Amino acid sequence: VYLWDRRTRKLASTFQEAHMEEVTQVHFPPGRPDRLLTASVDGLVCVFDTTGDLNEDDCLEGVLSVGSSVNRVGFYGRQNEKL
Repeated sequence: VYLWDRRTRKLASTFQEAHMEEVTQVHFPPGRPDRLLTASVDGLVCVFDTTGDLNEDDCLEGVLSVGSSVNRVGFYGRQNEKL
């Protein structure tokens, strides 16, 4: 996952170790622009905190293993607060 700074048009960071296979989804959840959610063919959904330094080890907040390929993620709830 490559993170680009749209203001400077430069690469800000890369998250290369969270997933072992192709990434299928990348989302900033509604109302949470400081969180990055990624999903992959490897069956993992990862949540990163993008505030502060963009170091992959420090930013990784959680990992959900669903046991099969994740092709699509979505949000629900009154304020889209649930995955």
